Amino acid sequence: MLILTPYLTPRFRYAVHQVFLHLKGTIEFTQDEKRFSEYNGPKLEYSKVEKKQENFPVVHATEWLWNKEIYDEHIPDIKTENGQTKLFFRDGLSHDVFASVFWVLTRYEEYLPKSRDDHGRFASKYSVLSKDQANDLPWVDIWRKEFSDEVRRFFPQLVFEQPSLKLRMTVDVDSAFAYRHKGVVRTIGGMFKDVSKIDVRNLLSRIDIVIGSKHDPYDTYDYVADVCREKKIPLTWFFLLADPSQEDIGISHRNSAYRDVIKKLSSEFEFGIHPGYASNNDPGKIAIEKSRLEEIAGLPVTRSRQHYLKLAFPETYRRLIDRGIREDYTLGYADRTGYRAGTNYPFPWFDLEKNEETNLILHPFAVMDTTLRDYMKLSPDKAIEWVHGMIASARATGGEFNLLWHNESLSEMGKWQGWKTVWEKITDLK
Repeated sequence: MLILTPYLTPRFRYAVHQVFLHLKGTIEFTQDEKRFSEYNGPKLEYSKVEKKQENFPVVHATEWLWNKEIYDEHIPDIKTENGQTKLFFRDGLSHDVFASVFWVLTRYEEYLPKSRDDHGRFASKYSVLSKDQANDLPWVDIWRKEFSDEVRRFFPQLVFEQPSLKLRMTVDVDSAFAYRHKGVVRTIGGMFKDVSKIDVRNLLSRIDIVIGSKHDPYDTYDYVADVCREKKIPLTWFFLLADPSQEDIGISHRNSAYRDVIKKLSSEFEFGIHPGYASNNDPGKIAIEKSRLEEIAGLPVTRSRQHYLKLAFPETYRRLIDRGIREDYTLGYADRTGYRAGTNYPFPWFDLEKNEETNLILHPFAVMDTTLRDYMKLSPDKAIEWVHGMIASARATGGEFNLLWHNESLSEMGKWQGWKTVWEKITDLK
């Protein structure tokens, strides 16, 4: 595929390779109109002037894709065209698939001044794509499939290999155990709390678990591993090893039972660090927590997911890169299911301020357990129906449908009663 463009920039190169993600074969760029006109193979023009050609596709260019700046006015309008949600960057300009894919994948809108939630996170309601509740469809994947089909009408010999949709399970271990292995002070404090609430049932259950006569409900590790092995679902664990705080309530990295869990799981499955809440204000903590995990697992740590999904562009990703992280799984919404980056496919992060593609690979997720229950207020049955619908919609474009779960949400304890079935029903879909 030969592409003619007036300006060959890092942004445009990145956009082209992401739009043609599934194309088998090479992509070349040229600014030589004579070479382009004489070329007899598959080709495309990215033009400053709107025009049509009978022999090859032409995309009317959104010119800001050629510069290095970040502008507030580059917020596109969202419109429905032929039943599809599309972005338009200027009145009268047709849909520019390259600009649209670039704008969503790079999270351009998150570099702009916008409101944040109580944890400083970018919420789904602030996204341009939230205006018509479009977040629950992977629009980047839809746009590039539609455009690939259009290009093949000109050049049927082109081959696009689009993978089928596959589930991937990721589990955050925020609180390794409900009652066991928490030390004398925390155990006694929990017992006094039960007494103050006159919760005799919970007090007796706590005692039985602490003395070992009952299984700790948060210890769902073997169950998760067994199910994922049986269903052949890829599984990745993220371990919280931050110093204790109000938000980082996990147990100590020195705890022998927690260390045993980490050693066992990291020896078989992919795993990564779950940088604590406080690491966002003290970047040095990431290196400390990462080294703790490496010491326990005896393996290098190259994956991460931020605790509370706290993510600031571009600072968070730069810090992770500096500390040897090569894959991150944070990109998703806490307040709603859907596609923060519009895709089910991993992709390299593009640093907008530096105007360059990086080696950090982002794995976006589409659904989180606490989102379904706490933010969307869905019952277990409604949650199953909702996620089944999302998966059905995503099958047309394929990819890696990442689920974010927690070990405690499979405990059938307290507010999580009934949610083990949700997980089982979702993971039945292949």
